[in-house]
Amino acid sequence: MAILLGLSCGYQGKTLDADLSPPVEPPNATKKEQGQAENNQRLDNLESEVTRIKESVILIENDHGKKLGALLDGYGMLADKVEPLPGAVDALQEDVSVIKAVVTSHSMDINVLKAV
Repeated sequence: MAILLGLSCGYQGKTLDADLSPPVEPPNATKKEQGQAENNQRLDNLESEVTRIKESVILIENDHGKKLGALLDGYGMLADKVEPLPGAVDALQEDVSVIKAVVTSHSMDINVLKAV
């Protein structure tokens, strides 16, 4: 049942059946292609971001590797200086023990002499 619409509706010469039909959507292949294009763009963006991050990590590892090497070299030098110290500390402890014994002996001798 085709009814012509008048000028007041702005559809002059068109039938009611044609005007009420849903808008024509693009075929599914086009939507699918658009979705794939969007996904490909996102994937490209992710890949470039991962590449940028990898480059940053490489620079950080290189920089920190140099600093860590210098730190370990300094630690090695300090360790070489500290190694002889335990032997020196033992010798000093023996000397202090001897001095302590002498001071104790002299203190006792002084107390005896004061008593006389």
